[in-house]
Amino acid sequence: MRRVWVGVSRTLNFSDLITRYIDPYFSQVSEENPPAELTRSFGASQIGPGDFEVYAREDYPNDSFDYALFQRLAPFGQSAPGLQGISHDNLTCMFFVMCDRQPTIWSDANVEITDVLEVAFTWE
Repeated sequence: MRRVWVGVSRTLNFSDLITRYIDPYFSQVSEENPPAELTRSFGASQIGPGDFEVYAREDYPNDSFDYALFQRLAPFGQSAPGLQGISHDNLTCMFFVMCDRQPTIWSDANVEITDVLEVAFTWE
């Protein structure tokens, strides 16, 4: 079992969400590459390539961009009641990140963490 944070954005597109919040340069943190916002402000451990998935509305123009789509795409079967309970009308992205910590904050102006779950991935 691994801990994941499930979250959403109502303002950021796929690229902006990854580069600002998850893994800005897809490399180790250095003075030139500051930590991503989920690490800096939300308290996440560093998130590397393969430790997250982002589903953007722009990539699913023929699908309802909702909880059922997230359940179909995510590589785990556990339910995410926080994500299920919100309105999906204005979401631009849904995502999960593997993180062994608890969030120190749950939202800011661009991102909201809806759930922290212990999951078993379908590939394990």
